[in-house]
Amino acid sequence: PTMKPDLMLQEKPTGQLIVLDTKFTAKSLVDNRWGKAMFNSSHLYQLYTYLSTQEHLSTSHERAAGILLYPAVRKELSEVVELPRHKMRIECVNLAAPWLQIEQRLLDILLEPA
Repeated sequence: PTMKPDLMLQEKPTGQLIVLDTKFTAKSLVDNRWGKAMFNSSHLYQLYTYLSTQEHLSTSHERAAGILLYPAVRKELSEVVELPRHKMRIECVNLAAPWLQIEQRLLDILLEPA
């Protein structure tokens, strides 16, 4: 299988690359042993693997940021994971909200500093 993210965005002035991967599965979020909703760590590993295996392509790829985007199920999560060379974020969007709110949430996610 080919590793290919859902979307790659690059900010023109800075060259900042954002790799966005969406997940929409029956188990997007899983409960930890205390019953708290958490993201599925295998999704995070997949995104990190993509980021780290593309570092040789360019300076922008070396410092690319990643976003895992989930639909909000029971609650919205917003987490940051910083690993060597890459910052990754886990974000949720409430798809039951009115379209203008969904659009604004997506813009807020993308415009947050990487």
